[in-house]
Amino acid sequence: MSKFPLKTPAELRRYFNQQSLDKLIEINHSYEPHFVSLDNRVDELKKVLNEAGTRRAYFIGRQKAHLKTYEATAIHEESYQSTRNEVLMETNQTDRNLGLKAMGISPMEMYEYEERSISEEISKTSDEIKRANDAILVLEQKKRTAVSELRILNDVIKEKRQPMPGPTMNQLGF
Repeated sequence: MSKFPLKTPAELRRYFNQQSLDKLIEINHSYEPHFVSLDNRVDELKKVLNEAGTRRAYFIGRQKAHLKTYEATAIHEESYQSTRNEVLMETNQTDRNLGLKAMGISPMEMYEYEERSISEEISKTSDEIKRANDAILVLEQKKRTAVSELRILNDVIKEKRQPMPGPTMNQLGF
């Protein structure tokens, strides 16, 4: 993160030139915790990325395994529908209602529900990964900007530490 976000490099150099050497050294030292904080945040986001990547891989594996059960589910669905049709042929309304309740949810409905649930989890973890990657990019840009500021600061410190040239012998008339 930039410590001076509203200043151009030229403005920043002018600002630093107006400060005392002690103040510049103080500003220089303030960058260390700043960089540590940025690095810690990037490390935390990389952990989030790792965990989300692991979760997404798990759900993708579950989805692949789930897709392999489609044919078996379709066979169960045929049997379910056949039994359901028999129950619907019952003339007694009470027997018909009890029969339908006893049958429960169709295998294909359960299959589709599970497919949607897995797809939603994959989507959520993919979004989490995207947000973490975007945040890392922002932090890396802030770090690059801070490095640029620090370079300007260090150049000004170096200039201020150089001894001021005194008058030469020729200028003194010797």
